[in-house]
Amino acid sequence: VGHGPPWIKRPSPPGRVMSKIDYFFFSRDPLLAKRRRLSEWLRRLSWTRHVLIDLKGPVDPEALAAEIREGGATQHIAITTSNHRLVGALKSHLPSATVLVTVRDGLANITDYLDYIGAEGASIPLPLALQGYAEELRSAGFTVYIWTVNDPKQATLVAETADAIITDAPWTLRRFLQGSCRTH
Repeated sequence: VGHGPPWIKRPSPPGRVMSKIDYFFFSRDPLLAKRRRLSEWLRRLSWTRHVLIDLKGPVDPEALAAEIREGGATQHIAITTSNHRLVGALKSHLPSATVLVTVRDGLANITDYLDYIGAEGASIPLPLALQGYAEELRSAGFTVYIWTVNDPKQATLVAETADAIITDAPWTLRRFLQGSCRTH
């Protein structure tokens, strides 16, 4: 819903001032706008078939499950977290959700690790997918989400090994990949 201030640091004082103005007045900052609960966003997204919830910080799995139920989510929910200790609790409170772990770096025996923690798959960055991690995970029966794929040529390289591609350019990739793969 919101990722906070821009990651680009402006070198000049006028640039920093303009960056703050842009952030507060034009990015619809969640601190200034009315805060919405997850259940409200899920109701607004009822038209979608698939929702990915990317957990960036600590979360109470029971409260998350209550928000998802209250939102009346009829679509498929996938949750990815970099807190791998949460996987079991998320699965017990949200049995119909697909629970993935965010993997940022290469792991030896990644499939053994995912089996061990009970994850159904992994959300991996594009460089790991290009190194063969996506193929290894898919061949072992795991779900694979690949992020952040913005270039159509890169998308064609990983589309067949991904269950979902996370992108900043959905319309471009959708047109480019139309009918050529099963990826969301």
